[in-house]
Amino acid sequence: MLVVDTREQQPLFDPPPTGLSISKKALKHGDYSIYGFEDKVTIERKKMSDLMSYIGSERERTVAKLNAMSSLTFKALVVEENWDDLFLPKRYSQLSASTIRQALVSFQLRFGLHIFCHPYRNVCERWILDRLLYFHNQQRNINAQ
Repeated sequence: MLVVDTREQQPLFDPPPTGLSISKKALKHGDYSIYGFEDKVTIERKKMSDLMSYIGSERERTVAKLNAMSSLTFKALVVEENWDDLFLPKRYSQLSASTIRQALVSFQLRFGLHIFCHPYRNVCERWILDRLLYFHNQQRNINAQ
């Protein structure tokens, strides 16, 4: 069962694909997780404008969130935008391309945050679902042993 944070304003998986159950609840970390594994896996989703705040004006808060996620087995950030468009000068923010690039590298290397960017919601949904399904299956196999 997919868990969607109650604060997610425009949730993905609406409507859900056949066979996918969705539960809404307040998540401690991120926007998407798996029921029963909320303390092990999370995926945060951002639109471009939200990402600029995430790495700019809210950077200290973001670093605190990432530190709080340190015990999670898998954590990811999905951005609904083309990778190259993240660095267009002053399109969404006054942040320089270099600042954006270094923030993302820092999040990946310091905190083990997986980052995926794509402008189409259905591709982002598939990326999230593939990872959560794989994670769930791995945990089920570990628990079965």
